[in-house]
Amino acid sequence: MAAVDSTVPEAAPQQAKQDINPWSVSGEVGEDGKVKAIDYRKLIDEFGTSQIDDALLARFEKVTGQKPHRFMRRGIFFSHRDMHAILDRYEKNEPFFIYTGRGPSSDSMHIGHTQVFDFVKWLQDVFDAPLIVMLTDDEKYLFSEKRTVDEVIGYSKQNCKDIIAAGFDMKKTFIFSDFEYVGGAFYKNIVRFAKRVNFNTAKAVFGFDGSSNIGKIHFASIQGATAFAGSFPHIFGTDEAATAKIPCLIPCAIDQDPYFRLTRDCAAGLKYAKPSLIHMRFLDALQGPGSKMSASDDTSAIFLSDSAKAIKTKINRYAFSGGRETLEEQRELGGNADVDVSYQYLQFFMEDDAELKRIKDEYTSGKMLTAELKAICIDYVQKYVAEFQERRAKATDEVVAQFMAVRPLEWQGNPKVPRADLVVPVVAAGTEGVAAEGDGKLTKNQMKKLLKEQQIAAKKAEKEAAKAKAAAGGTAYDLENSPHEPKLSSLSIITLVTFAGSPSRWQFIPQSIHNISPDSVVTTMRLSTSVVLGAAATAVAGDQKILNKGDHHHSPLNVGGSGAGSRTGFDWSVDFESWAKPLKVLYGDITSEAKATWDEVSQLAPEVVETFRQSIAAAAHPKKIHNRPESHWDHIIRGSDVQSLWVKGDDGEDRRKLGGKLDNYDVRVRKVDPSKVGVDTVKQYSGYLDDNEKDKHLFYWFFESRNDPANDPVILWLNGGPGCSSMLGLFMELGPASIDSKGKVVQNPSSWNSNASVIFIDQPVNVGYSYGSGTVSNTAAAAKDIYALLTLFFHQFPEYAKQDFHIAGESYGGHYVPIMAHEILSHKDRNINLKSALIGNGLTDGYTQYEYYRPMGCGDGGYPAVLDESQCQSMDNALPRCQSLIQSCYNSESVWSCVPAILYCNSQFIGPYQQTGQNPYDVREKCKGGNLCYDEMTWITDFLNRGDVQEALGVEPTTFDSCNFDINRSFMFQGDWMLPIVNVVPGLLEKIPVLVYAGDADFICNWLGNRAWTDRLEWAGQEAYSKAKDEDLKLAGAKKPYGKVKSAKGLTFMQIFEAGHMVPYDQPEASVDFLNRWIAGEWAK
Repeated sequence: MAAVDSTVPEAAPQQAKQDINPWSVSGEVGEDGKVKAIDYRKLIDEFGTSQIDDALLARFEKVTGQKPHRFMRRGIFFSHRDMHAILDRYEKNEPFFIYTGRGPSSDSMHIGHTQVFDFVKWLQDVFDAPLIVMLTDDEKYLFSEKRTVDEVIGYSKQNCKDIIAAGFDMKKTFIFSDFEYVGGAFYKNIVRFAKRVNFNTAKAVFGFDGSSNIGKIHFASIQGATAFAGSFPHIFGTDEAATAKIPCLIPCAIDQDPYFRLTRDCAAGLKYAKPSLIHMRFLDALQGPGSKMSASDDTSAIFLSDSAKAIKTKINRYAFSGGRETLEEQRELGGNADVDVSYQYLQFFMEDDAELKRIKDEYTSGKMLTAELKAICIDYVQKYVAEFQERRAKATDEVVAQFMAVRPLEWQGNPKVPRADLVVPVVAAGTEGVAAEGDGKLTKNQMKKLLKEQQIAAKKAEKEAAKAKAAAGGTAYDLENSPHEPKLSSLSIITLVTFAGSPSRWQFIPQSIHNISPDSVVTTMRLSTSVVLGAAATAVAGDQKILNKGDHHHSPLNVGGSGAGSRTGFDWSVDFESWAKPLKVLYGDITSEAKATWDEVSQLAPEVVETFRQSIAAAAHPKKIHNRPESHWDHIIRGSDVQSLWVKGDDGEDRRKLGGKLDNYDVRVRKVDPSKVGVDTVKQYSGYLDDNEKDKHLFYWFFESRNDPANDPVILWLNGGPGCSSMLGLFMELGPASIDSKGKVVQNPSSWNSNASVIFIDQPVNVGYSYGSGTVSNTAAAAKDIYALLTLFFHQFPEYAKQDFHIAGESYGGHYVPIMAHEILSHKDRNINLKSALIGNGLTDGYTQYEYYRPMGCGDGGYPAVLDESQCQSMDNALPRCQSLIQSCYNSESVWSCVPAILYCNSQFIGPYQQTGQNPYDVREKCKGGNLCYDEMTWITDFLNRGDVQEALGVEPTTFDSCNFDINRSFMFQGDWMLPIVNVVPGLLEKIPVLVYAGDADFICNWLGNRAWTDRLEWAGQEAYSKAKDEDLKLAGAKKPYGKVKSAKGLTFMQIFEAGHMVPYDQPEASVDFLNRWIAGEWAK
């Protein structure tokens, strides 16, 4: 059934008259050869329908108490058949149902497909009526020469998720596939329908001929039989005398009317209630009236998978305009809103009638220009698609199964009128034969049997739903963020039973499935005393803490319910194959050895494994953005232009001037006015690296050196996480200024741009001010984005490209810096003059570094113990298994091996520390504040969310978040945390020097572990390094050292005294001192 396809199929310019049928739609071709808009008034006359007039709208509002939907008010739903009959039944609270459908022709839908579903969702809410959605996969197979049965069945499952995303109430909605559901009572009605339609009728109605396969001819009976309540005994009962009286309301596009004209005729002959219809006009393609919106033409439609940028591009480039040819003509004559696609789309998406009228008046008068109209349209469509994508992400396979399960539905109808049901209330599937012949009433024994069977069915349903919940990671489907649906605290399965002779009495046997939304899981997993490790919800190194909006302290060991035998209610008996399915899709099958490891870790650390399992289903949330026009930017550097540059090599062969894949990237640059932000007086640039292929947009902020920018080196700074913004490093550690408690900018005399230009970048995508629908879930992928940014930036600013370049980062920067340096050096033809790498309190070698959590926490790191003797002993006991798991990860680099290592090791070595309330970034202090134990984090976040700051920087997201849990979780799912990054370092040392520095009061990436891995590193200079002696680090003129340094053959390790995880924060003068000495080459050899 194509009932919900409100798009305009391909036009037929050769036809003189408009032609509307279930398979093609074409507008009239005028004398000028142009296709005209569909004449809907003419369709009403030709099809014999009734116009939705003011009288019907007034009655609708009077009967329902609801203002008619904007689609009805604006003539988008323009025609009907017997809508008054449905209103009559609603007034009396007599049963009816809503029926619509979708012909699954592809695995995704566009906005033209969803408009009927949005309206149907509204009708379901207004009428509180049951809804039946038909997926006509059989039709799409029969009417296609190329599609296979398996292909269209697959499309059904994907389209079902799109439909669910409209926000339908599961308790009132049954979705079915023809291939899966046809049979039983439904098939009886199909046959009854088919017997009443001869071939001549089919030819007359649908235009079939001798070449049409008999499946096409027969399909009308399948689509028609769905309009009969008796086809669904699990919803309406088995008493055919009663179900025959229950009509349905069919919202559909007008081209589907021929099917239901035939259905209404057959219904009369079968003595079934005739279906009522309400017809929708088509949503034009971007190219305007009469154009085709096609799944095969990306430029014709806005697809529900499109990114915000793609939507903006499509509307700006392809949306047909009713504007005049010149600005002067537009101002004088105004535009034609009736043909302007942007205005037509606003009619669909904008709720406010007054605002819509204002826009039309200003556009048609010439006050508003086409670009302004398109900008408004872009904003509405972007929001619509973003909200849809967020809801769609929650529609898992388990949710689909629940919507498509044959089960009773619940509905109330008109709340002002007692039910006057003619329905024999619902029986459980498989009990249709229980009802007695004749009057349809139940004997006492039959009643007892039915009650028993339904109690068994209810318990079975509860178990199945609980299993589905567990398989979905603890997330039963809810539409917390749906604009249509309030958040539900539980999902109830209700079995309905009648008592003989009393059809209006109901017995309810409720069974509840508690609903855990992805957002609630994420909130519970946020730790205010420490950082969060991906989906494991355990503390990890780096800036990983997600900022809380409250002061609540959550433990990762208290996530979940309170089931017997576990504080969390975790039950590992839940089928591993089910809940691990999403990982298998990404990473392939699990080996028997890895499966055994998962089983073992589940017993050793069940709480964190449960939390990991729950978080698999957590959904990402798209950002709202400003959509700055291209004129906003001072420069846009196209990667395709740069990649097309060729030079002749020393060997005489032509080669690209710059290596690497760049054609999908752009860099936008905006010169920042220093007076607007007040961070520094030096020259500054902000902007974005755009990956147009994958819709990723990374924000950066460049500060020139305060000293000699023409000769000083350039440094790239990276904060960790993974998933935390480098704006934290800028304003809290080493940037030109900090933010105080009153939100004021305070200059930093020890900024790293004292003698170097510095680039701060928010990466990966969706960190800080970065945004996009694309994803990055491992360090290697992030490195390619960084290479592209630097290449295009230095191409635009060659004055910086000639300077020495250094890459520096902290925390998870222990991953980022080595891999990104390796990526840069892998390109022979580059404009990045990489001279060194700097890692501050980083995680680089988990196998070695986890060994030193116990000494650091138990008093062997130079500061008093934080942990007690029993906790220290437990760490000693856990170390062999932890290192064994990490070694397995090192050997295979498989997600199936690396994720268990992350879960187990973090629960055993970081979990006990975080429970103490001590600052994991500084063993000397208790946590203060709710954000990474530092109040400054909140001050920075508030500052970067100020409108004037965002405007001065030209950022596109409307909000700034310091850390992104979705990124963190993605890296977790790929096992990136435990990968042997240390193996890259020896190769780097053959080409550039590497500095590893560590504040000695940090626990999370402590100095003992960093010193140990540098001491144990196997590389060409290992012998010389092992013989090197520690030397004092002192400021000029100071007597007391601020640290110790050990260096040989390009590898340098520094212990910085009295500094925590963020060395420049605790020791600003010392940090700029060793930085300046490092970039000057003091320890380069």
